[in-house]
Order: sequence, then C-alpha cells, then structure tokens
Amino acid sequence: MFIDISQKVKEIISESLEIQIEDVTEETNIDNTPTWDSLSNLKLVMEIENEFDIFLEPEDFVVMINFNGILNTVKSYLKEQS
Repeated sequence: MFIDISQKVKEIISESLEIQIEDVTEETNIDNTPTWDSLSNLKLVMEIENEFDIFLEPEDFVVMINFNGILNTVKSYLKEQS
C-alpha cells in the first residue's frame, strides 16, 4: 500500500494546528502559524508518531519547526524501518 507521505504530513499538520490543509505549504513554520503553540506541537508530535508508527527523539523536535523539517524527519524514520 502506497501512501503519499507529504500529503499525510500536511493532513496531520492541518488537524493538529487547526488550519486549512491548503494553508499548509513548504513555508509553514512555527513563526508564521499563530496556532502553532506548545500544546498543538505536542499534539502534532503524537499524531505523527501514531500515524507513521515511529518514536521521535527529543532532538528531532529541534528540526521539526517547519513543514520540510517535519517531512524530512518522518522520511528518515521510515527509511530506517525499511
């Protein structure tokens, strides 16, 4: 079964940050998204871990401050699993 990882990450960001999916772009980051606070960030991390069946390390959170950082982190974990 093939899933579009980028699209799924967009969906998770949209749901976790309570923004429209079309507003999730490569430019989406913690500084330009008012709803991206510590609580929504925790929700985002939990949703990513659950959806992709991965366990994120605290050092991952440092780079997961924008769409590409999240996407690349997820891809690296999925690559390790395969």
